[in-house]
Amino acid sequence: MKRFKWNEDTLEYFKTHSKIEYDMWSEMKMFVENNCDLEDGESYEDLLVDLFYQVQSKYYGQNQGGYLTRELAAIKITSITNG
Repeated sequence: MKRFKWNEDTLEYFKTHSKIEYDMWSEMKMFVENNCDLEDGESYEDLLVDLFYQVQSKYYGQNQGGYLTRELAAIKITSITNG
């Protein structure tokens, strides 16, 4: 999966303001859909997966290696966004 460059303020916001997982998903989804422009071959889900992954990595730190892979983030986001 592609890794995107996120503004540090965006990562910090979601790290500190999204304590309940469901709220984080829905707020991140709205943010991505309303504030991000897609480039060739990208989808909003790609952006959402990467944003979630980077926020979780930042929150749990590098020492938690393997806590959440991009693939697991994709599965989790797909299950939540599809109902």
